[in-house]
Amino acid sequence: MGLSGMLGSALSGLDVIGANLDLVGRNVANADTPGYTAKTRGQATLVANDRTSGVRLLDISREIDVLVQRQLRNERSGAGYANTVADFSQALDRLYGVPGQENAIDTLFNTFRQSFEALVATPDGLITQDQAINDAQVLTNTLNAMSNDIQSLRLSAENGIADGVERVNELLAELEDINEQISTTLQREEPPADMLDVRDLYITELSDLIDIRVIERPRGTVSIMTTNGTSLLDGKAARLTFDGRGAMTPQAQWSADDDLRGVGTIRLFSPNGLEIDLIADNAIRSGSIAGLIEMRDDRLVEAQAQLDAFAESLALSLTQQTVEGTAIAAPPPGQAGFEVDTTDIQQGDRINLTFTTPPGTTRNISIVRVDGTTTLSDPNLATTDPNDEVILVDFSGGLAAVEAAIEAALTPEVDVVVNGTGLQFLNDTAGTSTIDALSATVTEADLQGGGDEFPLFIDGGRSPELYSGRLEGVPQRVGFAQRITINDAVVDDPSLLVQSDPTTPIGDTSRPQFILDRITSGSWSYPDDTGIGGANSFSGPPSEFLQRIVADQGRKAENALRVQDAQSIAVTALEERFTATSKVDVDEEMARLIELQAAFQANARIISAYQELVDVLLAI
Repeated sequence: MGLSGMLGSALSGLDVIGANLDLVGRNVANADTPGYTAKTRGQATLVANDRTSGVRLLDISREIDVLVQRQLRNERSGAGYANTVADFSQALDRLYGVPGQENAIDTLFNTFRQSFEALVATPDGLITQDQAINDAQVLTNTLNAMSNDIQSLRLSAENGIADGVERVNELLAELEDINEQISTTLQREEPPADMLDVRDLYITELSDLIDIRVIERPRGTVSIMTTNGTSLLDGKAARLTFDGRGAMTPQAQWSADDDLRGVGTIRLFSPNGLEIDLIADNAIRSGSIAGLIEMRDDRLVEAQAQLDAFAESLALSLTQQTVEGTAIAAPPPGQAGFEVDTTDIQQGDRINLTFTTPPGTTRNISIVRVDGTTTLSDPNLATTDPNDEVILVDFSGGLAAVEAAIEAALTPEVDVVVNGTGLQFLNDTAGTSTIDALSATVTEADLQGGGDEFPLFIDGGRSPELYSGRLEGVPQRVGFAQRITINDAVVDDPSLLVQSDPTTPIGDTSRPQFILDRITSGSWSYPDDTGIGGANSFSGPPSEFLQRIVADQGRKAENALRVQDAQSIAVTALEERFTATSKVDVDEEMARLIELQAAFQANARIISAYQELVDVLLAI
């Protein structure tokens, strides 16, 4: 190597050292910058004409553990989901209050119960009557407020989904832009490391919102899809839309049928024109958006259903009565059966029929009055009995039309005959069926004269009406806790709590005792959508059902916190592992700086020696 080679090597060394000094400075300056990863710059021998002529720079590379990074993104999606569910679960649990405290729902119900215990003791006490009404109003007002709060939480989730979808679109647009910059930048083998840091920061935020799978393409571009394989970014970004609602009611629920859907859904429009409903396809399974969807469409809907079922049990436990069918005295030859009066059957009430056909098959039939169309997806959802067959019948056209509709469903096993204001159910003329039992479940609409049953609790919607659990349109039970109120006639005349008939003595305890028994020890079957009772529908008095509701919500809130804590631990552990390799270590950078300073001085000394040698040559 001649003097010129000596100078070239030294100068190339200074260039490499200068670039590395610049990189050390950038690392130290960004040591605490979110998303910034430690950078290193390689170097290689510069060879020309089979001879080493100096040193050359390689591309800047990042110090990251790709496997840990992938795991961290998955866990962050889980954390986004868990945090959302925990926050909403805690907010929901607070609506019920701390059991036993003054304003807790169970305490208010116990106060309501105690007021009727006092009324049983002193039914003629005006103050006692007024107190019972007041405590009943406090209970219904609390149910109204809790329902409103649940719908507010659902609306908050709806708005959160809208915000999340908007942010997803922004992040996908940023990532599309970075992909384009990376693919069009004139560079060496590797893409700009700092740009990859920005890219990964966007991907990390995206993983907080939805569960994603990232596929890295050549030169640092990425394709992104959900974990179920729905493409979000592949060259061009997909666009998400959300048709959110500005208000929320118990009747507004998600459905794959747009005509029935009362809340927003997320649709994806791919660059090639494909449209996908991400909620219908269950394409979003984790992340904060998935948590918001679950709370809006499942957990909070179930909480509303629990309150609605409780409110329904309060109302119907005091109004429903069973009217037993009577054996037909003179049936047609070869037939036998029962008859029942249908005069007082309200919309939502039912006729209960049991008959046996050979070879000993028993069929339980529930004939439910529905004077119009209903949104029920399955007629069997009209009752809480898992073993009955439900027939929906319109009574508005008269008993002749009712007879025809029932016979169409049950012929030839059962003959139906109109008899005045009632219906007769007879075994078939061939004698191959036997009518075993017949009754009607009827809602009492009158305040007096119908026995101890009376409508203390009514539906206080736009036009207050009797609550009978009618099914026309959206079932009356949906949102009933938001509308339940005390019958104004009873508020105006509290003596109706005692007098089931105008001639009933004011000191009679029959009706107060009836009310107390029905709410504390009567048996009521609750629908499956409440989630109480597991695989089997829960049956019991309203008092016990309310205890189950409070316990269920408390347990779910605790479980959500445990999942949140576990997910937080997993994320923290992975972040520490990732940081251990990717974060800038200032001490290491300072040690590297000292090394570079020494190398700089050595190369500078070579240049100085070159100058001295040249000066000697020139002086000869």
